[in-house]
Amino acid sequence: MIGTGNIFFSQAGILLPKRTQAPGEMRVQVFGEFSLQKFERFNNAPLTYYSAGCNLFLDGHHAKVSFKYQTRPIIITDRQNGSKGSYIISTQVYL
Repeated sequence: MIGTGNIFFSQAGILLPKRTQAPGEMRVQVFGEFSLQKFERFNNAPLTYYSAGCNLFLDGHHAKVSFKYQTRPIIITDRQNGSKGSYIISTQVYL
């Protein structure tokens, strides 16, 4: 979400070690994100969301598949009234 106000966003991840020294081996990176937002439109009421997931690097950084679970705030009468979650799958290929 984007708007006039203040946003705190934090993201952390760790690339797990290789199991073997074989070239082109798949690597796994786990990560998590958290965001706290206070927008003028919602009278600076706090809105939060988080996500967690993993990246699968298939050929170094040339091919990646990402899996993520993410929440988004439900806003009723200018206040967060719970969250809804979604699963996101994305791919990236570098040629």
